[in-house]
Amino acid sequence: MAALAISQSSGLASNTTKAEVATASIFAILDRKSKIDPSDESGITLESVKGEIELRYISFKYPTRPDVQIFRDLNLNIPSGKTVALVGESGSGKSTVIALLQRFYDPESGHITLDGIEIQRLQLKWLRQQMGLVSQEPVLFNETVRANISYGKEGNATEAEILSASELANAHNFISGLQQMVHIIPIQGSAIVEMPGGSNSLPRPKKTASLTFPSDRSTTN
Repeated sequence: MAALAISQSSGLASNTTKAEVATASIFAILDRKSKIDPSDESGITLESVKGEIELRYISFKYPTRPDVQIFRDLNLNIPSGKTVALVGESGSGKSTVIALLQRFYDPESGHITLDGIEIQRLQLKWLRQQMGLVSQEPVLFNETVRANISYGKEGNATEAEILSASELANAHNFISGLQQMVHIIPIQGSAIVEMPGGSNSLPRPKKTASLTFPSDRSTTN
């Protein structure tokens, strides 16, 4: 019996070794500190934001694709209050511009400024709060319409802000036609549901009263 048990357990040795290697890799990822810490509260904030954005001589490659040069000496100026469309083929860097503006990555070289201030000098959380993003694949949470609209303000949006957001997004008529207005649960099923592009995706960024609204789709209304 003992010999049988030993012979059976020896077959598990390779699986145990693989599990240890896999576990070590997982913990290495969990313990890794991001170069751009979203919880870092250092940096300055501005009393008011006009929304003028400038990219000067930006060069960038994704860390996971170091052999692919996305930008080399890119220059772009977005005046305050203007609507600008970045149009190009897939992979040309349209989404990368937005990722750099929100500091998901930092460029290899060059400068990005908001109202003349280098964005690396700004508090990261505050910087991202000034921007609203309409992604290519909108996501709605299995929550009330109110919660979905006020998500970016951590649920602290006022009634006036929610109303303003829905009106700016041309979604107010749609929301008004729902039973119990903004208090109902709009979707059923899993906690996060992907929806096709449309009015359901648009109100969320507007509620922040931000002055800068990058959009990841130039044809979004």
